[in-house]
Amino acid sequence: MTDVPSTWADSARDDAALWTRAAAPVDHDSVSNDIEVVFRRQPKPVEARHRVAYRTALLVLVLSRFNKGAAKLMNLHTIMWAMRSSRTRRMFSAWWNGRRSYNTVTERLDPDLQVTFNLALVDGVVAPAANGSRVALTDKGQELSRLIDEQPQLLAVEKSFLGEFARLSDASMERALGPVLR
Repeated sequence: MTDVPSTWADSARDDAALWTRAAAPVDHDSVSNDIEVVFRRQPKPVEARHRVAYRTALLVLVLSRFNKGAAKLMNLHTIMWAMRSSRTRRMFSAWWNGRRSYNTVTERLDPDLQVTFNLALVDGVVAPAANGSRVALTDKGQELSRLIDEQPQLLAVEKSFLGEFARLSDASMERALGPVLR
């Protein structure tokens, strides 16, 4: 048996019939309950930089590279911002090596850091230090840092990037990038 292709006229008639049926007023009492309605949820992947486990591990890794496992919040914002992409890592490296114009503002804000910090605080891996302007690793955070360092493939790109710099400190950040504008 061969299929006979429908003509434009048949298609137009079918569309008109569907439109007429769809536009007709609905009598809710006469609507059949046999109509199957299916809802499908399409998962949307979450970028790594928005995942709690990644962000917490990254925060711990960055703090572990700072002197005594503590850093000023503004310096932490700048380093965490630099970790966002290969482009931001290149920009930060250039600034660190003195390749920037005299009026370049090297402070950057990581919009996700506050949430990350709060969750890490609740998990007990970081704590406020000094007068609240610094963040420090706790003993639990230092243990997590050690576990991260033992796994060479874990956060390899981030470890490589942080390895480009001598031991980080608030003073080295100020020397390399200039004073904090506050």
